[in-house]
Amino acid sequence: MNLAKTTSKILAVLFVFAAVFSLPHAAAADDSVTSVNGAVTLKKQIVFKNPDNEQVRLPNIDLTYSIRAASPDESTTVTDSSGNTVTIRPGVIDAVSAEDRTQTISLTDSSYANTSAAGTAADVGEITFAFSDPAKFTQPGVYRYIISDTTSKAALAAAGIDRDDDYVDSRSLDVYVRRDADTSEAEIYGYVLTESAAADETMSVTESSEKSDGFVYDVSADAEMKDVDVYQTYNISVEKAVSGALADTSHKFPFTVTLANSAETGVRKLDVRTNGFQAAPGAVTQDTANSTAYIAGNGEYVTGGIADGGVITITGIPKSTVIGIKEQNDTYDEYTASAEIDAVTAALNSGASSVKLAKDEWAELDDNINAAEISTVRFTNRLDEISPTGLVLRTAPYVLMMTAGVLLAVIFMKRKSKG
Repeated sequence: MNLAKTTSKILAVLFVFAAVFSLPHAAAADDSVTSVNGAVTLKKQIVFKNPDNEQVRLPNIDLTYSIRAASPDESTTVTDSSGNTVTIRPGVIDAVSAEDRTQTISLTDSSYANTSAAGTAADVGEITFAFSDPAKFTQPGVYRYIISDTTSKAALAAAGIDRDDDYVDSRSLDVYVRRDADTSEAEIYGYVLTESAAADETMSVTESSEKSDGFVYDVSADAEMKDVDVYQTYNISVEKAVSGALADTSHKFPFTVTLANSAETGVRKLDVRTNGFQAAPGAVTQDTANSTAYIAGNGEYVTGGIADGGVITITGIPKSTVIGIKEQNDTYDEYTASAEIDAVTAALNSGASSVKLAKDEWAELDDNINAAEISTVRFTNRLDEISPTGLVLRTAPYVLMMTAGVLLAVIFMKRKSKG
Protein backbone atom coordinates (compact mmCIF):
# COMPACT_ATOMS: atom_id res chain seq x y z
CA MET A 1 0.00 0.00 0.00
CA ASN A 2 2.73 2.45 0.97
CA LEU A 3 4.70 1.38 -2.08
CA ALA A 4 1.74 2.09 -4.31
CA LYS A 5 1.25 5.59 -2.83
CA THR A 6 4.93 6.38 -3.22
CA THR A 7 4.89 5.20 -6.81
CA SER A 8 1.86 7.38 -7.53
CA LYS A 9 3.55 10.45 -6.08
CA ILE A 10 6.69 9.89 -8.12
CA LEU A 11 4.66 9.48 -11.29
CA ALA A 12 2.77 12.71 -10.54
CA VAL A 13 6.00 14.67 -10.07
CA LEU A 14 7.43 13.28 -13.28
CA PHE A 15 4.27 14.26 -15.11
CA VAL A 16 4.54 17.84 -13.87
CA PHE A 17 8.18 18.09 -14.95
CA ALA A 18 7.33 16.69 -18.34
CA ALA A 19 4.51 19.18 -18.75
CA VAL A 20 6.69 22.13 -17.80
CA PHE A 21 9.60 21.25 -20.05
CA SER A 22 7.29 20.54 -22.98
CA LEU A 23 6.02 24.17 -22.92
CA PRO A 24 7.14 26.36 -25.86
CA HIS A 25 9.92 28.81 -25.07
CA ALA A 26 11.63 31.78 -26.70
CA ALA A 27 14.54 31.23 -29.01
CA ALA A 28 17.67 32.55 -27.30
CA ALA A 29 15.22 33.66 -24.64
CA ASP A 30 17.49 34.67 -21.81
CA ASP A 31 15.72 38.01 -21.56
CA SER A 32 18.54 40.52 -21.48
CA VAL A 33 16.39 43.57 -20.88
CA THR A 34 13.73 44.30 -18.30
CA SER A 35 10.20 43.93 -19.65
CA VAL A 36 7.03 44.84 -17.78
CA ASN A 37 3.51 44.84 -19.20
CA GLY A 38 4.55 45.14 -22.83
CA ALA A 39 7.34 47.66 -22.25
CA VAL A 40 11.08 47.17 -22.51
CA THR A 41 13.58 49.17 -20.42
CA LEU A 42 17.25 49.77 -21.23
CA LYS A 43 19.94 51.12 -18.91
CA LYS A 44 22.43 53.86 -19.65
CA GLN A 45 25.86 54.02 -18.02
CA ILE A 46 28.69 56.55 -18.00
CA VAL A 47 32.20 55.88 -16.73
CA PHE A 48 33.33 58.56 -14.27
CA LYS A 49 37.03 59.29 -13.78
CA ASN A 50 38.77 61.50 -11.23
CA PRO A 51 42.43 61.29 -10.16
CA ASP A 52 41.55 61.64 -6.46
CA ASN A 53 38.41 59.47 -6.45
CA GLU A 54 36.31 62.53 -5.57
CA GLN A 55 32.54 62.30 -5.73
CA VAL A 56 31.58 64.65 -8.57
CA ARG A 57 28.51 66.29 -9.96
CA LEU A 58 26.94 64.89 -13.12
CA PRO A 59 27.34 66.88 -16.34
CA ASN A 60 24.38 68.86 -17.67
CA ILE A 61 23.16 67.08 -20.79
CA ASP A 62 20.12 65.51 -22.44
CA LEU A 63 20.96 62.05 -23.79
CA THR A 64 18.56 61.18 -26.60
CA TYR A 65 17.42 57.85 -28.08
CA SER A 66 15.06 56.61 -30.77
CA ILE A 67 13.54 53.34 -32.00
CA ARG A 68 12.75 52.33 -35.55
CA ALA A 69 11.81 49.19 -37.48
CA ALA A 70 14.79 47.28 -38.81
CA SER A 71 14.96 45.80 -42.32
CA PRO A 72 16.45 42.31 -42.02
CA ASP A 73 16.62 40.13 -45.14
CA GLU A 74 15.29 36.61 -45.56
CA SER A 75 18.55 35.07 -44.42
CA THR A 76 18.46 36.85 -41.03
CA THR A 77 17.58 34.25 -38.44
CA VAL A 78 17.53 33.48 -34.74
CA THR A 79 18.49 30.04 -33.43
CA ASP A 80 17.75 28.93 -29.87
CA SER A 81 19.67 26.52 -27.65
CA SER A 82 17.68 23.57 -28.98
CA GLY A 83 18.67 24.34 -32.56
CA ASN A 84 15.27 25.73 -33.59
CA THR A 85 15.63 28.45 -36.22
CA VAL A 86 13.17 31.08 -37.44
CA THR A 87 13.48 34.04 -39.78
CA ILE A 88 13.56 37.50 -38.20
CA ARG A 89 10.89 39.85 -39.54
CA PRO A 90 11.05 43.65 -39.93
CA GLY A 91 9.69 45.45 -36.90
CA VAL A 92 6.23 47.01 -36.93
CA ILE A 93 6.70 50.58 -35.73
CA ASP A 94 2.96 51.08 -35.13
CA ALA A 95 3.16 48.54 -32.33
CA VAL A 96 5.29 51.02 -30.37
CA SER A 97 3.51 53.88 -28.60
CA ALA A 98 4.04 57.03 -30.64
CA GLU A 99 5.09 59.05 -27.58
CA ASP A 100 7.71 56.43 -26.71
CA ARG A 101 9.52 56.34 -30.04
CA THR A 102 11.97 58.98 -28.85
CA GLN A 103 13.40 58.98 -25.34
CA THR A 104 15.50 61.40 -23.27
CA ILE A 105 17.63 60.94 -20.16
CA SER A 106 18.23 64.35 -18.59
CA LEU A 107 21.33 64.68 -16.42
CA THR A 108 21.89 67.71 -14.19
CA ASP A 109 24.62 68.84 -11.83
CA SER A 110 22.25 68.45 -8.87
CA SER A 111 23.14 64.74 -8.75
CA TYR A 112 26.46 63.07 -7.95
CA ALA A 113 28.44 60.04 -9.08
CA ASN A 114 31.28 58.11 -7.51
CA THR A 115 34.56 58.05 -9.39
CA SER A 116 37.96 56.40 -9.48
CA ALA A 117 41.21 57.14 -11.25
CA ALA A 118 40.73 54.11 -13.53
CA GLY A 119 37.02 54.78 -14.04
CA THR A 120 33.79 53.74 -12.31
CA ALA A 121 30.72 52.82 -14.36
CA ALA A 122 27.47 54.20 -12.96
CA ASP A 123 23.84 53.92 -14.04
CA VAL A 124 22.61 57.41 -14.92
CA GLY A 125 19.14 56.63 -16.22
CA GLU A 126 16.80 54.36 -18.15
CA ILE A 127 14.79 54.51 -21.37
CA THR A 128 11.52 52.61 -21.85
CA PHE A 129 9.78 51.69 -25.09
CA ALA A 130 6.19 50.52 -24.73
CA PHE A 131 4.71 48.03 -27.21
CA SER A 132 1.16 49.09 -26.46
CA ASP A 133 -0.58 47.55 -29.48
CA PRO A 134 0.49 43.92 -30.07
CA ALA A 135 -2.44 43.54 -32.47
CA LYS A 136 -0.29 45.34 -35.04
CA PHE A 137 1.72 42.14 -35.31
CA THR A 138 -0.36 40.27 -37.90
CA GLN A 139 1.74 37.12 -37.75
CA PRO A 140 3.57 35.31 -34.95
CA GLY A 141 7.34 35.41 -35.11
CA VAL A 142 10.43 37.42 -34.12
CA TYR A 143 10.41 41.12 -35.07
CA ARG A 144 13.49 43.31 -35.13
CA TYR A 145 13.92 46.97 -34.14
CA ILE A 146 16.95 49.25 -33.95
CA ILE A 147 17.37 51.45 -30.88
CA SER A 148 19.87 54.26 -31.45
CA ASP A 149 21.72 56.70 -29.24
CA THR A 150 21.14 59.97 -31.10
CA THR A 151 22.98 62.33 -28.74
CA SER A 152 25.00 64.78 -30.85
CA LYS A 153 28.77 65.14 -30.64
CA ALA A 154 28.30 68.84 -29.94
CA ALA A 155 26.12 68.11 -26.91
CA LEU A 156 28.64 65.59 -25.60
CA ALA A 157 31.53 68.00 -26.07
CA ALA A 158 29.66 70.81 -24.31
CA ALA A 159 29.10 68.50 -21.33
CA GLY A 160 32.73 67.35 -21.24
CA ILE A 161 31.90 63.73 -22.16
CA ASP A 162 34.35 61.72 -24.27
CA ARG A 163 32.88 59.27 -26.75
CA ASP A 164 35.33 57.04 -28.61
CA ASP A 165 35.09 56.79 -32.38
CA ASP A 166 34.49 53.05 -31.95
CA TYR A 167 31.45 53.62 -29.72
CA VAL A 168 28.57 51.42 -30.88
CA ASP A 169 25.59 53.75 -30.80
CA SER A 170 22.81 51.25 -31.51
CA ARG A 171 21.25 48.09 -30.16
CA SER A 172 19.24 45.44 -31.97
CA LEU A 173 15.98 44.57 -30.19
CA ASP A 174 14.22 41.35 -31.16
CA VAL A 175 10.61 41.06 -30.02
CA TYR A 176 9.09 37.56 -29.71
CA VAL A 177 5.40 37.33 -30.66
CA ARG A 178 3.03 34.35 -30.50
CA ARG A 179 -0.71 33.74 -30.66
CA ASP A 180 -2.56 33.36 -27.40
CA ALA A 181 -3.84 29.79 -27.14
CA ASP A 182 -7.25 30.90 -25.92
CA THR A 183 -7.93 34.13 -27.84
CA SER A 184 -5.67 33.69 -30.90
CA GLU A 185 -4.60 37.27 -30.36
CA ALA A 186 -0.98 38.30 -30.73
CA GLU A 187 0.99 38.51 -27.48
CA ILE A 188 4.60 39.41 -26.73
CA TYR A 189 6.42 36.76 -24.73
CA GLY A 190 10.07 37.81 -24.87
CA TYR A 191 12.69 40.41 -25.76
CA VAL A 192 16.38 40.02 -26.58
CA LEU A 193 18.72 42.99 -26.95
CA THR A 194 21.98 42.60 -28.85
CA GLU A 195 24.77 45.08 -29.43
CA SER A 196 24.74 45.96 -33.09
CA ALA A 197 26.07 48.52 -35.51
CA ALA A 198 23.25 50.59 -36.96
CA ALA A 199 23.91 49.32 -40.48
CA ASP A 200 24.01 45.68 -39.36
CA GLU A 201 20.29 45.00 -39.49
CA THR A 202 20.76 41.57 -41.03
CA MET A 203 22.75 40.11 -38.13
CA SER A 204 21.61 36.61 -37.22
CA VAL A 205 21.38 35.71 -33.54
CA THR A 206 22.22 32.50 -31.69
CA GLU A 207 22.29 31.45 -28.06
CA SER A 208 25.96 32.51 -27.88
CA SER A 209 25.42 36.00 -29.32
CA GLU A 210 26.45 38.81 -27.01
CA LYS A 211 23.37 40.07 -25.20
CA SER A 212 23.00 43.44 -23.51
CA ASP A 213 20.72 45.23 -21.08
CA GLY A 214 21.25 48.66 -22.60
CA PHE A 215 23.99 51.16 -23.29
CA VAL A 216 26.23 49.86 -20.55
CA TYR A 217 29.92 49.22 -19.98
CA ASP A 218 31.32 45.70 -19.91
CA VAL A 219 34.87 45.85 -18.57
CA SER A 220 35.56 42.24 -19.55
CA ALA A 221 34.72 42.96 -23.18
CA ASP A 222 35.93 46.54 -23.44
CA ALA A 223 39.03 47.08 -21.33
CA GLU A 224 40.03 50.04 -23.53
CA MET A 225 36.71 51.82 -22.81
CA LYS A 226 35.85 52.23 -26.48
CA ASP A 227 32.18 51.32 -26.19
CA VAL A 228 31.34 53.73 -23.41
CA ASP A 229 30.93 57.41 -22.61
CA VAL A 230 33.64 58.71 -20.27
CA TYR A 231 33.31 61.77 -18.04
CA GLN A 232 36.82 62.79 -16.93
CA THR A 233 37.14 65.43 -14.22
CA TYR A 234 40.00 66.94 -12.26
CA ASN A 235 40.60 68.87 -9.03
CA ILE A 236 42.79 71.78 -8.07
CA SER A 237 43.90 73.00 -4.65
CA VAL A 238 44.94 76.56 -3.82
CA GLU A 239 47.14 76.65 -0.73
CA LYS A 240 48.09 79.68 1.38
CA ALA A 241 51.26 80.31 3.38
CA VAL A 242 52.13 83.45 5.35
CA SER A 243 55.64 83.91 6.75
CA GLY A 244 58.00 86.48 8.15
CA ALA A 245 58.65 88.02 11.56
CA LEU A 246 56.03 90.73 11.10
CA ALA A 247 53.45 88.68 9.14
CA ASP A 248 49.92 88.26 10.41
CA THR A 249 49.32 84.53 9.95
CA SER A 250 45.69 84.85 11.01
CA HIS A 251 44.75 87.30 8.27
CA LYS A 252 42.60 85.91 5.45
CA PHE A 253 43.77 87.10 2.04
CA PRO A 254 41.12 87.22 -0.73
CA PHE A 255 41.57 85.01 -3.82
CA THR A 256 39.82 84.98 -7.17
CA VAL A 257 39.71 81.77 -9.20
CA THR A 258 38.53 82.13 -12.81
CA LEU A 259 37.39 79.11 -14.80
CA ALA A 260 36.85 79.10 -18.56
CA ASN A 261 35.84 76.27 -20.87
CA SER A 262 35.31 76.99 -24.55
CA ALA A 263 33.03 73.97 -24.91
CA GLU A 264 30.76 75.03 -22.05
CA THR A 265 27.39 76.36 -23.21
CA GLY A 266 25.61 76.80 -19.90
CA VAL A 267 26.18 77.22 -16.20
CA ARG A 268 27.87 74.32 -14.45
CA LYS A 269 28.15 73.89 -10.70
CA LEU A 270 31.39 72.74 -9.16
CA ASP A 271 32.11 71.98 -5.54
CA VAL A 272 34.53 74.12 -3.57
CA ARG A 273 35.83 72.67 -0.33
CA THR A 274 37.50 75.00 2.15
CA ASN A 275 39.80 74.13 5.02
CA GLY A 276 38.05 75.78 7.91
CA PHE A 277 37.34 79.08 6.16
CA GLN A 278 34.03 80.51 5.06
CA ALA A 279 33.45 80.92 1.36
CA ALA A 280 32.43 84.38 0.21
CA PRO A 281 28.81 85.31 -0.44
CA GLY A 282 27.61 86.83 -3.68
CA ALA A 283 27.75 84.79 -6.87
CA VAL A 284 28.75 81.79 -4.81
CA THR A 285 26.15 80.07 -2.63
CA GLN A 286 27.37 78.61 0.63
CA ASP A 287 25.86 75.31 1.71
CA THR A 288 26.23 75.33 5.49
CA ALA A 289 25.23 71.67 5.76
CA ASN A 290 28.40 70.38 4.18
CA SER A 291 30.55 73.52 3.80
CA THR A 292 30.47 73.31 0.02
CA ALA A 293 30.21 76.28 -2.32
CA TYR A 294 28.96 76.21 -5.89
CA ILE A 295 30.56 77.95 -8.81
CA ALA A 296 29.70 78.48 -12.46
CA GLY A 297 31.97 76.64 -14.87
CA ASN A 298 32.50 79.87 -16.80
CA GLY A 299 32.94 82.52 -14.14
CA GLU A 300 34.77 83.67 -11.07
CA TYR A 301 34.90 82.31 -7.57
CA VAL A 302 35.89 84.95 -5.03
CA THR A 303 36.84 83.62 -1.63
CA GLY A 304 36.15 85.23 1.68
CA GLY A 305 39.88 84.85 2.26
CA ILE A 306 42.23 82.12 3.42
CA ALA A 307 44.94 82.49 6.01
CA ASP A 308 48.21 80.69 6.66
CA GLY A 309 47.70 76.93 6.20
CA GLY A 310 44.36 77.37 4.46
CA VAL A 311 43.39 75.36 1.39
CA ILE A 312 40.66 75.78 -1.21
CA THR A 313 39.95 72.67 -3.30
CA ILE A 314 37.71 72.83 -6.37
CA THR A 315 36.56 69.36 -7.42
CA GLY A 316 34.92 67.87 -10.50
CA ILE A 317 36.46 70.28 -13.03
CA PRO A 318 35.73 69.09 -16.59
CA LYS A 319 38.57 68.50 -19.02
CA SER A 320 39.73 71.42 -21.19
CA THR A 321 38.93 73.89 -18.41
CA VAL A 322 41.59 76.58 -17.99
CA ILE A 323 42.01 78.29 -14.64
CA GLY A 324 43.34 81.69 -13.64
CA ILE A 325 44.24 82.51 -10.02
CA LYS A 326 45.09 85.80 -8.34
CA GLU A 327 45.46 87.00 -4.75
CA GLN A 328 44.85 90.42 -3.23
CA ASN A 329 46.66 92.18 -0.40
CA ASP A 330 43.89 93.97 1.43
CA THR A 331 46.11 95.20 4.27
CA TYR A 332 48.22 98.32 4.70
CA ASP A 333 51.30 96.14 5.20
CA GLU A 334 53.44 95.67 2.11
CA TYR A 335 53.73 91.90 1.66
CA THR A 336 56.01 90.20 -0.83
CA ALA A 337 54.02 87.56 -2.75
CA SER A 338 55.33 84.53 -4.62
CA ALA A 339 53.70 81.42 -6.04
CA GLU A 340 54.48 77.80 -6.91
CA ILE A 341 52.67 75.46 -9.27
CA ASP A 342 53.16 71.87 -8.19
CA ALA A 343 56.26 72.98 -6.23
CA VAL A 344 57.80 74.86 -9.20
CA THR A 345 58.21 78.65 -9.00
CA ALA A 346 55.54 80.41 -11.05
CA ALA A 347 55.71 83.82 -12.75
CA LEU A 348 53.53 86.62 -11.38
CA ASN A 349 52.48 89.97 -12.83
CA SER A 350 54.33 89.68 -16.15
CA GLY A 351 57.35 87.58 -15.36
CA ALA A 352 58.27 88.34 -11.77
CA SER A 353 59.23 85.57 -9.39
CA SER A 354 57.93 87.70 -6.52
CA VAL A 355 56.09 91.01 -6.24
CA LYS A 356 55.60 93.56 -3.48
CA LEU A 357 51.96 94.34 -2.92
CA ALA A 358 50.69 97.61 -1.51
CA LYS A 359 47.13 97.78 -0.22
CA ASP A 360 44.52 96.40 -2.65
CA GLU A 361 47.12 95.31 -5.21
CA TRP A 362 46.99 91.83 -6.81
CA ALA A 363 49.46 89.06 -7.46
CA GLU A 364 48.26 87.12 -10.50
CA LEU A 365 49.62 84.04 -12.24
CA ASP A 366 50.98 84.97 -15.65
CA ASP A 367 49.62 81.85 -17.33
CA ASN A 368 46.26 80.16 -17.04
CA ILE A 369 46.61 76.56 -15.95
CA ASN A 370 44.87 73.41 -17.13
CA ALA A 371 43.25 71.31 -14.44
CA ALA A 372 44.32 68.17 -16.29
CA GLU A 373 47.98 69.10 -15.85
CA ILE A 374 48.12 70.91 -12.48
CA SER A 375 46.95 69.79 -9.06
CA THR A 376 48.26 72.38 -6.53
CA VAL A 377 48.98 76.12 -6.56
CA ARG A 378 50.61 77.63 -3.48
CA PHE A 379 50.75 81.37 -2.75
CA THR A 380 53.16 82.66 -0.10
CA ASN A 381 53.02 86.13 1.47
CA ARG A 382 56.09 87.26 3.37
CA LEU A 383 56.58 90.25 5.66
CA ASP A 384 60.05 90.34 7.17
CA GLU A 385 61.32 92.35 10.08
CA ILE A 386 62.22 95.81 8.94
CA SER A 387 65.02 98.08 10.06
CA PRO A 388 63.64 100.55 12.60
CA THR A 389 63.01 103.87 10.96
CA GLY A 390 64.30 105.06 14.37
CA LEU A 391 67.83 106.01 13.28
CA VAL A 392 66.87 109.40 14.62
CA LEU A 393 65.29 107.89 17.68
CA ARG A 394 68.35 105.77 18.47
CA THR A 395 71.00 108.51 17.91
CA ALA A 396 69.07 111.50 19.15
CA PRO A 397 70.12 111.13 22.82
CA TYR A 398 73.76 110.89 21.84
CA VAL A 399 73.51 113.85 19.49
CA LEU A 400 71.90 115.90 22.22
CA MET A 401 74.57 114.86 24.69
CA MET A 402 77.33 115.71 22.25
CA THR A 403 75.72 119.03 21.39
CA ALA A 404 75.31 119.87 25.05
CA GLY A 405 78.96 118.96 25.69
CA VAL A 406 80.11 121.17 22.85
CA LEU A 407 77.99 124.06 24.10
CA LEU A 408 79.33 123.65 27.62
CA ALA A 409 82.88 123.58 26.29
CA VAL A 410 82.28 126.75 24.28
CA ILE A 411 80.76 128.55 27.27
CA PHE A 412 83.63 127.39 29.48
CA MET A 413 86.25 128.62 27.00
CA LYS A 414 84.54 132.00 26.63
CA ARG A 415 84.38 132.52 30.39
CA LYS A 416 88.00 131.45 30.73
CA SER A 417 88.97 133.90 28.00
CA LYS A 418 87.16 136.76 29.73
CA GLY A 419 88.82 135.89 32.99
